[in-house]
Amino acid sequence: MAVYTTVTEQDIETLLSNNLLGTLKQFSPMSAGISNTHYKLTTSTGEFVLTIFEHADIESLQTKLMLEEFLVSNGYPASAALPSKNDYRLQTIVNKPCKLSILLPGQSVQIPNLEQLNEVGQMLAELHLTSVHFQFGHELLKNDDWISRSVERLLEVLPTADALMLSLIHI
Repeated sequence: MAVYTTVTEQDIETLLSNNLLGTLKQFSPMSAGISNTHYKLTTSTGEFVLTIFEHADIESLQTKLMLEEFLVSNGYPASAALPSKNDYRLQTIVNKPCKLSILLPGQSVQIPNLEQLNEVGQMLAELHLTSVHFQFGHELLKNDDWISRSVERLLEVLPTADALMLSLIHI
């Protein structure tokens, strides 16, 4: 289970008091996820996801939230942050940045079948076609220069066959 930050009912109620999402009925940790903590929240107005960002700087998070909002405004099913009463999309809980979003339908699949893989491919293509129009507000942290520097460092430590393969695909 990917829960790195534990929150209490009081923590969530305090967060919800700054939002227009109703009163908390129940909450539970979500097992899917890699680097962030996720809780499913059920309130008097619906089901939501609380995402607690574990390892990200504020500028990158702001860009991520703007991209999600852009995607949703262009018809892509993304988990865009819901605004608080003060129109903040990036909020805090237990001194960590977080967001609240609508619980999207679906579930985590560990071993996808061919139909699911096809759906993922279609959604990924749609994501790329939609996001190509997004204007980033800052230079990407993992741009071409970052990739080149990373490849150079990897070439120094990889076994010869792997280094050769990497050097062939990195142009």
